[in-house]
Amino acid sequence: MLLGSSVAAQQTSPAKPPVPASETAAVARGWTLLADGRAAPAAQLAADLLRQFPRSVAVATLFVDAEIARAGSTAGLAAYERWLDKRTLEDGYLLRRVSRSMLRDLLRDSNGAVRAEAAAALKDDGDRTAADAAPAAESVDALLAQMQQPGPGRSRIVAELARSRDPRVVPALVAALGDDDMLLRAAAAEALGTLGTTESVPRLQALLADPVLAVQFAAAKALLVLKDSRGAEWLRQLARSEHAAIRLEAVRALKNEADPEWQATVRALTTDVDPEVRRNAAELIAPFDPGLAEATLKPLLDDPNPAVRQVARTSFISSVVSDLSTLRGYLRHEDAFARLRAAARILQLTR
Repeated sequence: MLLGSSVAAQQTSPAKPPVPASETAAVARGWTLLADGRAAPAAQLAADLLRQFPRSVAVATLFVDAEIARAGSTAGLAAYERWLDKRTLEDGYLLRRVSRSMLRDLLRDSNGAVRAEAAAALKDDGDRTAADAAPAAESVDALLAQMQQPGPGRSRIVAELARSRDPRVVPALVAALGDDDMLLRAAAAEALGTLGTTESVPRLQALLADPVLAVQFAAAKALLVLKDSRGAEWLRQLARSEHAAIRLEAVRALKNEADPEWQATVRALTTDVDPEVRRNAAELIAPFDPGLAEATLKPLLDDPNPAVRQVARTSFISSVVSDLSTLRGYLRHEDAFARLRAAARILQLTR
């Protein structure tokens, strides 16, 4: 028994040496300052301690958090890099703190798409406070009333109602499946799938015969989410379309059912003439063939079209890059989407 314990102890990583009492007391004083809202003195104390204890993770953690509290995620990143100095081995724990802070900063970005994706990345990482707050009961009533009014923008209202998770919205969404507005029909179908309303399956099945392909597609995706086989069957048929863009949308919807036929379809799409199709196909194939994803995306990073380069870069970061040092570099990129994808990828790799 003693021999087995000894062998097991040798196989585990050596325990970190105890923190010197002087360092422990000083770091504790820094956390007290930070808890009292005195971020600047806490950051200054951590910077002073860093000169005395240059390799201390405890000091680095205080320094990063104090700088984040003082001046945001970019200051926290600078603090981390100052601690890292010339070391080549990244610290995933500290990078996570910087990345989560960066995503929280991006929740205030002027671009709504950036805000939504940052919230989703934080939610995926277990940060429930980052999720969009559900509308209050009065707000749901107001949104339901707005949806009854003719005019543009009702599909956006449907998306907000779906986020509310309020069961009172279901009858209105089911009724919207029969509306003359094709955008509203499609949005309602998608929302019913998101809400998991299995009672809407018969109505969604009927929409597979809708005269508008976009509505059929939304209904099929909802049925797939609701575990109705007709949704998957319809999407598999669509994945054999002669049009690459349609095949792409179908395989994207079926990405959680990635059988060999699915993979073969996606691989073929990586050679399509449309760079946007190739980019999306590379993202889809990355978990199964990262080499193919990288080979597909790299040429797009030098595309003469700046819009193509931008979206290719975000796909490359989120699907191909796995080196923490490279991702850290992208945390300083001028493009908010690049910073967002790098932060989200760091969180994904360090969970």
